[in-house]
Amino acid sequence: MRCIFRKVFSLVALVVAISFAGATEGQAETDSLYFSLSGNMAIPTGDNADYVHVGGGVVAGLGYGFNENFALEGEFIGAWFPINVSGTASTYSGIFGPRFSLPLSADGKFGVFAGAGIGVVHTEITLGPFWGSATRFGWQAKAGVQYEEADSFELFLDGRYVATAEYAGDGAVGIGLGIRFYPLN
Repeated sequence: MRCIFRKVFSLVALVVAISFAGATEGQAETDSLYFSLSGNMAIPTGDNADYVHVGGGVVAGLGYGFNENFALEGEFIGAWFPINVSGTASTYSGIFGPRFSLPLSADGKFGVFAGAGIGVVHTEITLGPFWGSATRFGWQAKAGVQYEEADSFELFLDGRYVATAEYAGDGAVGIGLGIRFYPLN
């Protein structure tokens, strides 16, 4: 787990350092409020992977881009997983944190991004007539690619790891495709 955290932290630090080195025109998130929505494939990790199957999820976000490279955002993450023994596991997370973008094309329309966040992760498990839930402090790390289709929206493909502080190895990897909409642009 420490190795994964170090790699993700190193990637985020690299993108942050490069993103503040210079900005180009074209990124939609310049001084603007945005909404995001993505559909995800949710993959359990750690010991959970022995009992819980690949599921699906949705991420809805609200953020504010301060410049071409830096935004703060809050995200609601919902994920649902089937369990081996005719049950289901659901997680609902509220995560807040920074997102750093780095344009890669000359016009600034294509780029990469990375982010991290902290928040709350609520888990519910149902096995037949039995039900249980827990709410814990959680965190996420994410990275992806983005393409600005127009001034008011961009498409993105991302990967994220969400876990709780108590059970860091038993998190979930989400791979999603989504859209960011900038209504004020």
